[in-house]
Amino acid sequence: MREKTDLWHLWQGNTREEHVELQAEVQDGQQLLECLGHKHCQRQFRSLACRAFPFYPYLDARGRFLGLAELADYSDRCWVLSNLGAVSSAYRQQFVSTFDRLFQLLPEARVHYQGFSQMDREDYQDRKKELPLLHRDGFDCYLIPEDERLRKVKAEDFPLHEPYASIRKLPFPGEEE
Repeated sequence: MREKTDLWHLWQGNTREEHVELQAEVQDGQQLLECLGHKHCQRQFRSLACRAFPFYPYLDARGRFLGLAELADYSDRCWVLSNLGAVSSAYRQQFVSTFDRLFQLLPEARVHYQGFSQMDREDYQDRKKELPLLHRDGFDCYLIPEDERLRKVKAEDFPLHEPYASIRKLPFPGEEE
């Protein structure tokens, strides 16, 4: 990437403690990177995490890749998380095929995302909430964290998050205003 772009540099964090803490969570062979920001984005050189944002691949307790789960920490900053129905089926299919391939090539990535999914399940369970999921098979659902049952819903049933809940929801493609 250094030969083609200056988009990325090593991430240092705001404090030494922050850097050490986050670096301890990184898998072997990975680096913490930071880009120049959205105003300087060179889209063809985005990382997989940037391309997947605001989602991550959700794996159940048995390690099955069920679909796209939201990075809920960004719900107040990302319009998409209040408009999950705007996620195209093409994006969903590309996301699934990309992560299927990644898990085939790097089985340790599957372990990482399974652990992340477990932490998310526990967080939703503690908050007594269901986890929104864009299923890999094309339907939308809530995952019930206690037993990982799926409850199918329509995209418009997913919650709106502030600040987006206070403004009129934009129509999905094909909807009339």
